Amino acid sequence: MGKLFEITNYIINKGKELASLTFPNEEFVLDYVAIFCRDGEEISSLTQEIEQLGDEVEETSTGKTYKLRNPLNTAVGNLYLIKLRHPDHTRPQRGEPDFRVSDYFHFKSRYSKTPGITLIERDDYEMLELSHPKYDVLVYFPNKPLGVELGIGV
Repeated sequence: MGKLFEITNYIINKGKELASLTFPNEEFVLDYVAIFCRDGEEISSLTQEIEQLGDEVEETSTGKTYKLRNPLNTAVGNLYLIKLRHPDHTRPQRGEPDFRVSDYFHFKSRYSKTPGITLIERDDYEMLELSHPKYDVLVYFPNKPLGVELGIGV
């Protein structure tokens, strides 16, 4: 396995650790991982690597998302979607996993006041962001997981 999966596994493991510490009685299923690329060289090398393993399914102003032809098996589910996010000085973290929860609105009502949780609202979706100063990852719990929206890994 190359650098892509090394970074991806790091983000997943740290994200799972943070989520499990914060919500010890909850179950999480991995939906998606974003790698916050550090510089142009890293995004270039990771793009070369991921293009051998999957196909682009989405492009936004922050980067491209790829669907792996063969999912990466992890402790929190199969990973099909990886986003390579453009370098961004406002995102010093290494990346973020998105986790699916069985009932987002129940999860939100129960945990939205938890320390480290921020509600992020967009035009057509919302999500809870979990951060902690001792972790170099963010964790997201979206009400509309990307994999579900794209019909991947459902």
